[in-house]
Amino acid sequence: FVSLAPPQSYLDASTDEFSLSLALPARCWHAEFAYAGRNAYAALLALAPPDTFDFVSLQLYESWSRAGCMLSRHRLPLGAYLALLVGEMRRGWRVGFDREPSLGLRSRSAAVCFFGATYF
Repeated sequence: FVSLAPPQSYLDASTDEFSLSLALPARCWHAEFAYAGRNAYAALLALAPPDTFDFVSLQLYESWSRAGCMLSRHRLPLGAYLALLVGEMRRGWRVGFDREPSLGLRSRSAAVCFFGATYF
């Protein structure tokens, strides 16, 4: 089996932002944290052949993650946040790959299925 375990900001269904940089400020809170990403792992999923990854495990414990912000700062109940997150990932989100022309990818929608396949 081949797995992928991105920090939440590196595969973030809440935004279409895209950058290959992994040294960006956190989006939801603590802008002084300069190690967040903008869907960088979405490029790995888009460029890999279909069925390359058997399992994608999103790291919600990333420092100053969106999950932490929603639970701690906004006081969203855990069950409500997880339902929101799963819904966003299952429905899919647009990723602005065109912001990095060197990849040769057009902006497109991404979705993560929770029983095996990830697709673009």
